[in-house]
Amino acid sequence: DFLHITLGQFKNEFVNTPIFWDSDMQPTGAMEQIKWENEKLKLSLNLGQFFYTSNKVPADHLYASILGYQLGAEFKSSPLFSFELSSSFYDFSRPSLSIDFSDASTPKMKGNTLNNNQLATAFQLIGLIMKLHFYTSTPMTFTAEYLGNTAPSKNNNGTYTQLKIGKDFPEPVTLFYEFGYSEANAMVSAFMDNTFTYKGNTSNIQGHRLGFDFKLM
Repeated sequence: DFLHITLGQFKNEFVNTPIFWDSDMQPTGAMEQIKWENEKLKLSLNLGQFFYTSNKVPADHLYASILGYQLGAEFKSSPLFSFELSSSFYDFSRPSLSIDFSDASTPKMKGNTLNNNQLATAFQLIGLIMKLHFYTSTPMTFTAEYLGNTAPSKNNNGTYTQLKIGKDFPEPVTLFYEFGYSEANAMVSAFMDNTFTYKGNTSNIQGHRLGFDFKLM
């Protein structure tokens, strides 16, 4: 179980939040995972080589690609608490090829800055995610992420926070609060979750969500 290699289309195993990846996205390409753990410490290294394109891009277009690197650690200091930290870097190659800009019905990259009907900046992203887990009679998880695009000089930051009370299973009710903020060029918006969509934009947004999930027994 130390080394895992996956090829094809698969579940996204990178630790992520809605301001970075759409929860429904399943990458295509290759992924390598190295994991090690003992009773108090878990270490992981994720490497990804992903390819993507819009269904409407002409067949003679080259595929766009993502190279992803993520180093993670989880510390469990007691049966009641653990601390998780992940650091990532993603390099997007030819991200404009993911959308057919000639199709008038296609959203214009949902908030990203454009230049001559193409994305105006490159996307070389760093992400830092922290999670605090409290394993009490009512479990709680606090998540925070900073997202930064190192390519442009402005409009390149994003943040996300979430407080969730209760477990997905078998608790019948999970309460949560989320805050998301993403500047125009923090992330390729076509890949972002629509959790905080505003006027069709998934980037260049700021939003709050308060809600609960109820499961029938």
